[in-house]
Parts: sequence; C-alpha cells; structure tokens
Amino acid sequence: MNKTALSGKSAPNLKEAIGSGIVSATKVNLSALNLAAPASNRVLWELAQNKTWLTAAEKLKIVSSSANDDVGSTGATVVTIYGLTSAYVLQSEDISMNGVAAVESIKEYIAFLYAEVKTDGGTEYNEGNITITDNAATGYLGYMPLGYNKSAGLFYTVPAGYELVISDVQFSETANKSSRFILWVKEYGLHAKAEKQQVLIMNSEQSEYYRVIPEKSDVWVSGYSTGGSGVISGQINGWLQLNS
Repeated sequence: MNKTALSGKSAPNLKEAIGSGIVSATKVNLSALNLAAPASNRVLWELAQNKTWLTAAEKLKIVSSSANDDVGSTGATVVTIYGLTSAYVLQSEDISMNGVAAVESIKEYIAFLYAEVKTDGGTEYNEGNITITDNAATGYLGYMPLGYNKSAGLFYTVPAGYELVISDVQFSETANKSSRFILWVKEYGLHAKAEKQQVLIMNSEQSEYYRVIPEKSDVWVSGYSTGGSGVISGQINGWLQLNS
C-alpha cells in the first residue's frame, strides 16, 4: 500500500486493511493529561516542565520521588525504557530502580519513547513520580506519575525504516477553560523548526486527522488554557508500518 492510499479520504481503508491482515502494522496509541493546565504553551503531559529533544545520542537517567521505588522495597523495582539508537533503531533496556537516587542507563538514546514498570515489590505500581532525563539531568524526556505504571506524554519519534500514520486525535478539557491544542511535526533534516500542523480550539472533540509522518520525525501535541487552570487531556491514535 503506497503513501497516497494512506492519506486523505482513502485513509479509513487502512483500518480495514489492518483488521483483515492485508497490511502488517503496529498500533500506536499515545495519551496524556495535565491536571492543572498551564497558561502558556507546553507539551501535553503532567510534568510542570517542557520536554527536551536530544540532538545526539547519550545515556539517560531515571529517578523517582519516592524511596519505595527501589529494588527490595514495595514500589517499582525494575522499569523498562524504550527509545531509539543514534541510527533511530528501536531499543529497550531494564533499569533497576534506586529510589530517589538517579540511575544511569547502559545504552545511549537519540530519542526516548516511553517507560513502563516491569516488576514491583508488592504494591503493583510506582509509588513516586518517575522522571526520565538526559545525562546531565537538566533536560526532561519522560514522566511517569505516581501509580500510572507507564509514562504518559503526547510525543513520539518515528523509528528509521518506518512511517507513522495518524488516524485520529482526541482532546478534552474541564470547566470551559478555553483550551488550545497544537499538533506539531518536525521532519528529520528538513526543517530547522517544527511545523505547526493544526490548531484545535475546543472544550471536547474527537476528529479524524490523517497524516503520514516520515521516519526519524518528531511529532507532539502542546496545550494550554487561557481561561484559568483546569484538567486537559489528549490522545493520538495511529499505526506504525514499514516505509512504502
């Protein structure tokens, strides 16, 4: 199936093709919320910091706000992180947690995708907020709120040899806070700055939005509220498939 068949009004055929097994693809479902929406534009996640994008591969650091997220304790004991190598190839590794002391990854990453709790000490969830940073611990790459067991954030970097097909987006807010959501795409090697794809101003909406994102590109959603702080949330659904 070529790129033309995956865009525009013909894109719904992709859902049928994947469902029937004609096209081999992996579902991608990104979701995040912010319990207190910022007044200025920021990537959609619960961390009160903006996201950092790495420009070179490096080792990452992971740390919890709770001493209980530690090997031998009750919270998250091992967390698996997923990301991309310097060649934008998918990779992962298991990190043994050390509570409030940061642990450095063994592998190097050009992009962080997500993290999830692999094992725990009995509570069945992470007991602190887990943060993934760059090696200097000054840039924020990922965030796992207490009890989530998986990091949450509306961002993604497309692996080499693949393309991401976005099929629909969904955003919502509470208490009519006049929230704005912006979908961004930065194509690898083509743009010095990210391209603003779509501005969505809404209280609650779900819409089909078909776009083929090429390999090594960054895609993310930022959001903010002009009418005061409130809960905002979003979701992007699509498929990861081999380049046509």
